[in-house]
Amino acid sequence: MIVTVNYRLGVLGYLAHPVLSKESPIGSSGNYGLLDQIAALRWVRGNIVRFGGDPANVTVAGQSAGGGSAMLVTVSPSARGLFQKAVFESGAALGLPGTGAQIGLDEAEIAGASFARRLAATTADQLRALQAKALITSSVPRAATGPINITPAYRSGRDAGVPILLGWNSNEAARFIDHVTMDAYAATVRQSYGVIAPDMLRLYPATTDATATGAAQNLISDAGFGLRSWSIAEARTAKKLAAAFLYQFDGSPPGPDGSRAKGAVHSDELGYVWGKNDPQRHWSPTDNALVETVHNYWLNFMRTGDPNGRSVPRWAHYGRAATALSLRAGRVTNELPLRVAKLKSINNVLSTILPPSKRLE
Repeated sequence: MIVTVNYRLGVLGYLAHPVLSKESPIGSSGNYGLLDQIAALRWVRGNIVRFGGDPANVTVAGQSAGGGSAMLVTVSPSARGLFQKAVFESGAALGLPGTGAQIGLDEAEIAGASFARRLAATTADQLRALQAKALITSSVPRAATGPINITPAYRSGRDAGVPILLGWNSNEAARFIDHVTMDAYAATVRQSYGVIAPDMLRLYPATTDATATGAAQNLISDAGFGLRSWSIAEARTAKKLAAAFLYQFDGSPPGPDGSRAKGAVHSDELGYVWGKNDPQRHWSPTDNALVETVHNYWLNFMRTGDPNGRSVPRWAHYGRAATALSLRAGRVTNELPLRVAKLKSINNVLSTILPPSKRLE
């Protein structure tokens, strides 16, 4: 049984403001989108049995921003006991520490108060009296990224401690980056990565326009998607708690004209997880077999907390061997994570500039 969740976004979901924090029973604001998701989990616990579901066997799952939301739910004390397993597909949450992507509640409240003053609102009542259109058509202030950094919470055992299935696609960023010049690439990295920009350009160099697109795709794929999932798997293994099953998806599906991208771009795994969309009948027998394999892994995990079963190749949990299950049409094997040396290098860079509470290692 699948329950989908709607939750607030933008200003309505993530506006922090001192007056809103003051009236909150938890002393916080700007977390309404996440609280909506936790409220949905509470609804599931209280009502799903009426629809034939089991409130004691709930998996929280998401992809992309939804994967990031699922990550955040697993480290939120307010969500404890509401689920028993979690799936993060290409989870994107919070951005890298040290790049300016993460801000605390104090900074978010300052940004929110400035936003509200532009709309002539200084009190909670005045904010609530504003027309929704005025809020959602105004420039969005920076949102707080929360008091809990995801990977350190896993490292210290402050997560929910449930089995997790997580991973990312081999060429995530090709979904967003088609072509970039060397100068544009360097300028974007310097703007986006703050004090670690020189290190990122060293790890992902581009010496010509011809090499810039590949460098940009690899950097965003690794820093934006791979690093978070890999670091969570590493943290979970170190704590020796419930198992983590890490995957790498490399099954590029055929497009409407039958062509395939190089590697799996962002969201490519969804056709295999949810079932193919193939009105032109371009999917091959090996594609169809991979759909069946992925279905079996995901369903086994959601039922039992372990993706393994009789009809699928053995998926080794992320342990001493530190392997991920590589999923591609015609080949399913346990291998080292893609560009893992780069992931370790980024982690080492962050470790040199951040206090222990904000490090990913």
